[in-house]
Amino acid sequence: MTGQETVRCSERWNDEWISLQKAGGSFDDAKHWDERAKTYTTKDSPNAYVEEFIGRSQLRDGDVVLDMGCGNGALALPLARAGHAVFACDFSAGMLGLLSQQAVAEGLAGITTVHMSWEDDWAACGLRANAVDVGFASRSISVCDLRRALLKLSSVAKRRACITISTGASPRVDERVLRAADVAAFEPHDCVFAYALLVGEGFYPQVSYIESERCDTFATREDAVAAFDAMVERALTRPLSPQERRQAAERVRAWADENVVENDEAGRPVGRGQVQGAFRLREPRIVRWAYLTWETGGYDDEAVLR
Repeated sequence: MTGQETVRCSERWNDEWISLQKAGGSFDDAKHWDERAKTYTTKDSPNAYVEEFIGRSQLRDGDVVLDMGCGNGALALPLARAGHAVFACDFSAGMLGLLSQQAVAEGLAGITTVHMSWEDDWAACGLRANAVDVGFASRSISVCDLRRALLKLSSVAKRRACITISTGASPRVDERVLRAADVAAFEPHDCVFAYALLVGEGFYPQVSYIESERCDTFATREDAVAAFDAMVERALTRPLSPQERRQAAERVRAWADENVVENDEAGRPVGRGQVQGAFRLREPRIVRWAYLTWETGGYDDEAVLR
């Protein structure tokens, strides 16, 4: 395959990605995260996911790291504690504010916060080609143009890039609920597109998986049913007739009756400033993230950053 054919293959994958996002995807919104920041905390317990992500990144002493979509600092704070200089970037000013407050409280001087989205001009925000040693994007790639996002990360990281991206349905959706509803659901398999796009651009990503447990809890049983119905609605590939929708709702309610139980840990904190509700799922749901890491080899494309 020639270089031109390789790029065309990559662009075809990206065209399909864009088409799927327009058909069924919804993108994160900065205002939504600004509101959530009001109830968040940076003082959560040690996080196994974070330890797994950083542990697989092959960081070296003194590496400068980009944490794109840093949120309230789940990665940026431990990186700074370990002595790394960090560019912590996010489109939510509220989340960046939380990160900065905690960094000041701990006396961490190595974090530079940047109010920036995937779609912004990164060079204008101070991140030019090969600006950092390693680029991170942890569960933060919610974009229409996936190819451009991956190339941006590859361009600013002179040695290595590491991302996590969802497998199967959205991490906001419990696939057990979709199976119970028995409807045609939107399952984008984001990781497949990311892998294909990277290979199409000449990178050779290594793939592994990080599993995180979601202990969903609810104030009432009806809240649980409403949450499950919303998951189904969000995942539909086509509108349902009133009869189909009613049947799906009945199946979801039957599944909830079997799987939602009283929570004996109600009221206990669960991190991010939240507490557990009075009801929970009998079995926690497992979210599997694809961890992709690749050598950037000094990839330098200033044009893609703009």
